[in-house]
Order: sequence, then structure tokens, then C-alpha cells
Amino acid sequence: MGMTTLEKEIVNRPCSLGNEVLYELCREKPLDWSGDKKYNSRDALSAKMWLIGRSYSASPERRRYGKAEKVKFSIKSEGLDLYFDKLAEKMEGEVDYTILTNLVNDLRQEYFFKEKYDSAEWLKSEDYKLLTKSIYAVSLLNKLLLNCRFELDKADLKEKIRNENELKIIRDSQSNADSFCSKFLHFHAPNIVFIYDSISEQHMNMNGKKEKTFSFPNDEISEIKISNKIVKGIVNAIKTADKNQLKEFNLAEDDIRQNYIRHCVQEYILAYELKKRVNEFGTYIPRVVDTYVLMAN
Repeated sequence: MGMTTLEKEIVNRPCSLGNEVLYELCREKPLDWSGDKKYNSRDALSAKMWLIGRSYSASPERRRYGKAEKVKFSIKSEGLDLYFDKLAEKMEGEVDYTILTNLVNDLRQEYFFKEKYDSAEWLKSEDYKLLTKSIYAVSLLNKLLLNCRFELDKADLKEKIRNENELKIIRDSQSNADSFCSKFLHFHAPNIVFIYDSISEQHMNMNGKKEKTFSFPNDEISEIKISNKIVKGIVNAIKTADKNQLKEFNLAEDDIRQNYIRHCVQEYILAYELKKRVNEFGTYIPRVVDTYVLMAN
């Protein structure tokens, strides 16, 4: 099956200069970067969180806490980069940061697209392992970020809430950072980590239908259909993965970002189908798929 004119444009589109600057920054200063004479590793982590978060409207400084009794908190930073410095320093001191760094280093490669995603062989493939690890990485960063963010805010919260039980309720009701975490890690592993946010999630929603069809309405009709049944099967396989692997990455089942699993599975299937139609992509596959999802239909 051929590609529409618009599909060809999306697939062959080069990376924008702004995004290439962020990719280059993350290539030159990965999570395990040790620093140089001018900047240390905390400076790099702080800068990357600031630039990626702000550029993609998903800054980790945007945080909300839910209700404890009748009190609701919304803590805002002063708009200074100092917050990112403090957050980076806190994150680097946690064991989860070391685990995350090693996990992301394993993801600095590409999907192989050898086995078909609806086959039993695919569940034993390298692509399955890479996709699962990318979900673990985003989930681990979300866990790490929320814990460190809360620790930085705890002093302010304690001024209003002195009851430890209510403080725990507030901590557990903190807003998640799936969007930021997926975008931040995408720039560190650009051919593996899929981009997630509420807008693309809406475009992927099947609304209970048996399948989702992506198409571009012009003279050259080209469709990609995603089966809800196949998606559910892969999602369940990932959810019931080896519990020892979760322990290896210091994750509990509750830490895994469930919406992100389904999103990744759907976008991998789109990537697989697009890969069948074209030999080379103009830019990184997850970015191509994200653009495709937002522009289709």
C-alpha cells in the first residue's frame, strides 16, 4: 500500500532546528555525564529539565497537590531557575537516578521491527524488551520526580499541615508528570521512547471501538488500522511481566504508568506499519509517529 502526499511529507520531514538543539544537548550531556571545567552534572540535568519542560509545556515545576480534609494546595515556584537546580541536586542523590541512568543507556538504540507485533514471537523479541524498558524508564522517572518534588515542598506544606497522616495523603495525591517524563526521556533515547501528552492521548482514544483507523482524506487513500483486541493483548502481557524485573528497577506495580503502556503499544504498532512503507525516516521514529497521530483523520 502506498503513502499519501501528506504521509510522505511527515515521514521525510527533517527535525526542526529547535528540537535538534535539544537532541544534541542530551547526546553531549547524557544522564551519566560527569561534567567539565565549566559545568557540573547537576547544571546539565537542571538545564535539560528547564529547556525541555518549558519548550513542551510540561515543566516539572507545575505541580499540584490534592485534598487533605478541606485543604487544597497549589505550590508555585518564583519562576527562577533555582528550582530546577534544587530539583536536580535532589534527584542526583537518589539511588533511583542511578538505576534510571543505566536503564536509559540500554535504550540508546533503535527498534528492529523484525517480528510482527501480533505474533507470539514478538513477545520474546528485542522490540518487546525495549518497549517494556521504555515504559519502566518513564515510570521510574515519574516516581523519582514526584518523590523529590515532594521533599522540596514538604517544608512549605508542614507550615499548613502538621498531621503526618494528612501530609501522606497530600503526597500521594500529587499530580503525575507522565507528559514531562516521556518528553524528557525521548530526547535521551529518541528512537525508543514515545512521546505522551493529553492531546495525543485523545487522538489515540478508541472510545470502546474494535479498531482505530488513521487516514488522510485526499485522492491517495492510505489507511492504518489498529485492533483494540491486539492492543489489549500486548498491554496485558506488559502488565503481567516478570515481577523480578520490576524489583530490578526498584519499581512497584503501582508505579507503572498505565495510560502510558497503552499509548506506547498503539504508537509502536503505528511505527511498525509506517516502517513497512518506507525504508528511512527523516527524523526519529517516535517523533514521526507523534506528528502522524496529531495530523491524521
